Amino acid sequence: MVTQGCSLGGAASVSGLTSNEEWAILEPFLVERGPRRGRCPKNHCLVLDGVFWIVRTGSPWRDLHDHFGKWSSVYWRFRRWTLSEVWDVLLAALNESG
Repeated sequence: MVTQGCSLGGAASVSGLTSNEEWAILEPFLVERGPRRGRCPKNHCLVLDGVFWIVRTGSPWRDLHDHFGKWSSVYWRFRRWTLSEVWDVLLAALNESG
């Protein structure tokens, strides 16, 4: 599987995107390895940036900037990560690493 970095063209109107270095730290928690199931995943980094944009701005999901893709797709990925406790594992790992 090819690692998807966060340097994307056309992002000039969106600030605070995840850098490639930050993505390298977060990727192991968000990208499943092994046999592929279902559809090919979209850019996980872009979804993560969309979630961070919602948290940072306090905007409703429907106001998510078009750069991140369809708001509903980003929301449902966020929801799946929440139900599978990805956020808890990610925060615990970051907390342990200092």
